[in-house]
Amino acid sequence: YRLTDNDLKLKTDFRVNRETSATLMYQLGQEGINTSLGGKTSNIEMHRGAGSLSFAPRQNLFIVGTFMLENYRLDTPTVGNTGNALGSKPYDYRGNTYSLLLDGTYAFNEKTSCTLGLRHTAAMGTVDYAGDYIYDKLSLAFKHKVASNQTVGLGYQFMNFDNHGGGSWDDYKAHGLFATYGITF
Repeated sequence: YRLTDNDLKLKTDFRVNRETSATLMYQLGQEGINTSLGGKTSNIEMHRGAGSLSFAPRQNLFIVGTFMLENYRLDTPTVGNTGNALGSKPYDYRGNTYSLLLDGTYAFNEKTSCTLGLRHTAAMGTVDYAGDYIYDKLSLAFKHKVASNQTVGLGYQFMNFDNHGGGSWDDYKAHGLFATYGITF
């Protein structure tokens, strides 16, 4: 098979003031797959826009907010009615997703910090219920520097996934505890 891929990314970073910086980004991705037996089997086009704002309202507090919007278009030009292929429509996809993220880190001292993170993602697909969901996540993590190049961490996460109209068979709520160890070389 032959894969063709095009990617364009435009990005700018700027400092608003000493405590605040921002980023804006646009990305266009295109990918096509051709095979010797089936010809063109898929084309995907993705548009992504994102922005973030980072600021430090106090000396020990750092906050980052991020927004991302994506638009997907997948075409699968299947032919005929062989096997499970009933033409392209059942396999094509049109959808949009957006994500909002907010993270705040507070440094208690030079060695110990705490991070609170919130994430909300929603997807609105157009083929049956594919890609029509919400995903939310809340996390809290503590990190402590035990040596100049080593850190340990402990945290908690809560996640909620709701597949909007595709039934509740894959919906879930989850709690998780995690521990980390990091070393810098």
